[in-house]
Amino acid sequence: MKSTSRNIFIVLAVVTLVLDIAYVNIDDELVEVTETENQTSDEEIDVDEVVVDQTEDEIEIIEDPYGNIKEVNVSDYLDHLNEVRDVRTSWGSDINVYLYENDILVSGGEASGRLIHNDFKIVDYDVFMTESKLTYTVTSDNGSSLIYVYDYTKDLLTHFHESDKSIDDLVWTYNDQLLVLIENDLYTYNLLDETYEILEKSNDNVQFIQLQANYDGYIDVWVRVWEEDTFYDVNTYMKKDDLIIDDWYKDGIKYHKTELVDSFDEFINGYGYEVIVNNEDVSIYRLNYDVIGIEVNGQKKILDAYSQSTELSPDKKRLSLVTGEQDAWGAMYIYDIESGSMTKAVDSNAFGAPKEAIWIDDNRLLLIYGYPHGHFSIGGSVYEYNILNNEKRLVVSSEDNQELFNLIKKNDYIQISSRTHDESFNHANINSFLVDENYEKVEDDPSILSDQWLGFNDEDETWKYFNIYDVKHDRHLISSMDAYLPSESPASTFNILLALIALEEGVITLEDSFIEWDKKEYSDEHWNKDQTLETAFRNSVVWYFEALANAIGMEKLLSHLDQVNYTYYNPIDLNESTPINKFWINRNLHISGSEQVIFLSKLYTNKLHFNIEHVQFIRNLMVIESRENYVLSGISSVNDGWQNSEVGWFIGHIISDEYEFTFSTMIEGDYVNVEQLEVYARDMLRELDLID
Repeated sequence: MKSTSRNIFIVLAVVTLVLDIAYVNIDDELVEVTETENQTSDEEIDVDEVVVDQTEDEIEIIEDPYGNIKEVNVSDYLDHLNEVRDVRTSWGSDINVYLYENDILVSGGEASGRLIHNDFKIVDYDVFMTESKLTYTVTSDNGSSLIYVYDYTKDLLTHFHESDKSIDDLVWTYNDQLLVLIENDLYTYNLLDETYEILEKSNDNVQFIQLQANYDGYIDVWVRVWEEDTFYDVNTYMKKDDLIIDDWYKDGIKYHKTELVDSFDEFINGYGYEVIVNNEDVSIYRLNYDVIGIEVNGQKKILDAYSQSTELSPDKKRLSLVTGEQDAWGAMYIYDIESGSMTKAVDSNAFGAPKEAIWIDDNRLLLIYGYPHGHFSIGGSVYEYNILNNEKRLVVSSEDNQELFNLIKKNDYIQISSRTHDESFNHANINSFLVDENYEKVEDDPSILSDQWLGFNDEDETWKYFNIYDVKHDRHLISSMDAYLPSESPASTFNILLALIALEEGVITLEDSFIEWDKKEYSDEHWNKDQTLETAFRNSVVWYFEALANAIGMEKLLSHLDQVNYTYYNPIDLNESTPINKFWINRNLHISGSEQVIFLSKLYTNKLHFNIEHVQFIRNLMVIESRENYVLSGISSVNDGWQNSEVGWFIGHIISDEYEFTFSTMIEGDYVNVEQLEVYARDMLRELDLID
């Protein structure tokens, strides 16, 4: 074996039949072993080995000249979260694995855990949760790569291997086999006989750059394809059963190279449209749930990766895209605008996935990464990701049954919201706090919602959703879990925006908003008469607002929708040729509770482009209760939903000298009425001590 500055030998006891962990203090007992002669594993790669003698009745002795393993107090290490690079939380067991620069901490839910220390930085690691093993690789100062395998149930270092060539990445395939990435080539490595077998070699145009085991029997192999001076990244799904590369895919869709395009129209195919960024330098659009379009200097290009979280860097040179939607698995990409190349920065695996990201400067992002509580969670802990060295480190950790979400930059601070659930995930406390530039907590807000029921109610067979936005503190807080927040037709809640557009376009005025009754008989007697904006608004008179829409025209309506950024809409279903009759009711337009409260917050903080006099008039129409200590405003609607269900909205605003909130209530069931909506909303507001 190659000489080193020190020679430490580790004695690890064989596990007993009841699998008790035998902790050994390496400072008290050292066992000397003899060095084996160098052996060559095959013709491809020369390696040096350390023999592992294993018998059932004897102590296993493995020589590790580069580090040691010892028992530590877990809390001593978890107090220094800013040093953690990664954490993987197991499902169905209490094992958590924390990666530091030179150490791996294995915690089993007890006060003590095992710290694996190496003299050199750990390059990569992978956890084989079903077999209770982890493997990791480091690079020594002489350039050799070292592979370790640790069984954390038996507390045994079971394999150690040294290679002269650089091992850049590795994942488990089976219990005794790893897939390794060596200088951009793919090999399998057999742990039992310590032999390599090449699977795929790179070439001048194609390089294998990263491996990632996923949760359903596949390994993601990321491939970088070069074309002259630029490149693009794609991935293939390699089955663990046969380890054969199939077609190339990107975000689960069979990859096809996308050239510059003349128009985005052909990529808009039925899901949604949103303007994300629109300025002189770069414009970014969400064309549907699969495609992001970017326009730079008049040239249009397609980024065919769905992005739940998309943000432009402060210097406008890069774009971050977090793929995946809510409880879907995704990755984070960095798109370089100048070179036109997009690379995968952070991938997902069985232990977590990127969920949301914001830039904190030109080279660093904050990323919510994790999936700690199954399909109920939209996020986990917060990491800092550095695009210069492609490393992420843990900076804010989530607690038991807690989800972190909604990153917001506020001057010199970052605001983070959290939800802490009970064991059944039927109740949650919602909170938000600030962290400084060192990611230390500097402020903790009181709980916004406590002990609130979420989701389906067995008693009346309804789904109920409540969403609230703290206007004064710019906090978006929700009681229902994001995975269960659907989008539905806005129905009569759209009358707010429709009325403002009609006033702005001069179709009606504050002095003259009269429209004669069309003489059709309606079941609601309030509709069977002439109307003004005030009477039609208070009674949700559909024919009146239908007349306004026809007078405005679809082109101008869509222009205002884009300016307001009201919600997603599909330009194929909603365009100048679309019948304008009730498109806000007949499911051509959808909005979520989150989007409702954001729109209302703009309405009440004068952030819409409409005449302020018109805005104030609509706000006055919405007042339903004025008390000495608060003013409550709102508008309601009930509309047909899917499969003969009914969907009701009650959205509004409440303000006092001390607070200001916008809120959205949605109920879905076989029968929904306005009274039911208002009662539920008042119950929630009363729980917050916002109303009497």
